[in-house]
Amino acid sequence: MHKINQNDDQQHRKYIDLVKNNEKNHEKIVQNQTQQNEQNLPPINEEEQRLFDEVAQFFFAEKINNRVYQNAEQIQHHFLKNMPASTLSQIEKHDLEEWSIYWSFAEQSLEYYVGKYGVFYAHVDRFGVEHKYEMLDNEHLL
Repeated sequence: MHKINQNDDQQHRKYIDLVKNNEKNHEKIVQNQTQQNEQNLPPINEEEQRLFDEVAQFFFAEKINNRVYQNAEQIQHHFLKNMPASTLSQIEKHDLEEWSIYWSFAEQSLEYYVGKYGVFYAHVDRFGVEHKYEMLDNEHLL
């Protein structure tokens, strides 16, 4: 019976070694994939980051209060054309006739949200600072 336990113990050790090797291999694969992804990303241009922030500041200064969903594409394009070329943008329609426009560039973002209680803006700048603005409907003011 001692031989069986010794045999089981050896198999258990082999299994543990196999698991450790698999973990090491997995770590190497993840590390390689991360390095490849970082290499494939275009470098972030500081001038483009500054430009995105400037357009967002202009957006806030305009105090847009357009709540008509049919105008969403026009609003989106008006600001997108002044943003860096690789800026991504999308329009989303939500429940209760709410909708939003979202622009993003690198780690920066700008959102225009038309909601049940008013219009809301949010901007995350190149330094990671979030800026907000809201125009509440009169009946929802405290």
